[in-house]
Amino acid sequence: MEKKYFMGIDIGTNWMGLWPVYGAFGFAQSQNSKGSYQLQEDGSVYGDGITGSWEAEEGTCYMSITYDGTAYSGVFCQMNDEAGTQVMTFSAVGANESVWGVKY
Repeated sequence: MEKKYFMGIDIGTNWMGLWPVYGAFGFAQSQNSKGSYQLQEDGSVYGDGITGSWEAEEGTCYMSITYDGTAYSGVFCQMNDEAGTQVMTFSAVGANESVWGVKY
């Protein structure tokens, strides 16, 4: 299988094995819409008044999340925050808006 790279990081078949992407994320849809959400291992999403689903494209950094009738497409990125702490993040767009989250 051809390896794929994202920002210079090898994201071959097992890239998500470095750190699970599911779990509790601080989440924002805009500056005024923030909360805490759980991306569950079974592909469900819940928290702060929403339910939905999410999935990751195997062997890539690509993901999608759907809630409140809107589907968003984006990417996961494992990186360091401004304090140097390793975090898992995602950023996605759909319906002319963006959502993002971070898991410590």
